[in-house]
Amino acid sequence: MRFNQIEIGEQNKNKQILMRKTPQKSTTHPFALIWVMRCSRCNHEYGCNGCDAHERRCPQCNPDVNPGEPIL
Repeated sequence: MRFNQIEIGEQNKNKQILMRKTPQKSTTHPFALIWVMRCSRCNHEYGCNGCDAHERRCPQCNPDVNPGEPIL
């Protein structure tokens, strides 16, 4: 993993795996695309801004974090 970058199949520091990158535009960040993450602990899949993937935490395991972006 490169600094602030994660590739498909890689895991971030919070054990979230990048499953795929979508062409969907973020609903919360004007220049970001939505990426699909999966928690390696509970297998929950959710969308996130591509620019946040390197530090995301699972919204199901951590209810205090942003729930994430919609996945179409």
